[in-house]
Amino acid sequence: MRFILLLGSKPLLTIAMVEGNAYGGGFECALSHDIIIAEIKAKFCLPENKFNLFPGMGAYSLLYRKLNTIDANTVLKDGKIYQAEELYDLGCIDKLSNENKSIQTLFSYITKTRERYNFEYHHNVCKKKIFPLDKAELIDITDIWVDACMKVELFDIRRMEILAKAQYRKTKVVL
Repeated sequence: MRFILLLGSKPLLTIAMVEGNAYGGGFECALSHDIIIAEIKAKFCLPENKFNLFPGMGAYSLLYRKLNTIDANTVLKDGKIYQAEELYDLGCIDKLSNENKSIQTLFSYITKTRERYNFEYHHNVCKKKIFPLDKAELIDITDIWVDACMKVELFDIRRMEILAKAQYRKTKVVL
């Protein structure tokens, strides 16, 4: 995942460019940007419920601001791996790129956005005014997450270990 700053005559807009998988914190990190561009093959998931937890580092706050309540609730609860196109159709991803064409898509997006930067920038400012996100909200949800973490059972920890080992095998890292 790459992060880009789109500069204009005003302060900036941020862009997350997802070229692979964005699971858990990677998905939350992408959501924190003003714009998300994803390769068509990219996959997204919030897997925490598979081990009896919830994503506590921004997913709730960001998804409920980006999607309608029903879709945000579904993405947060189902633990499903979403294809980029599915999240694009929901309105979570702003632009899709073909495989290995993400840089070209990014530059094309920037070029088109520069032509209407005044609108794009102020549109994002207005969205943030309507749906403000303050530090206290993030801290409160993180505190709830920490409390939930302290209550996981041994069975849940075993599931985390299985998931971690599968990830290491996939990336060919030996424990």
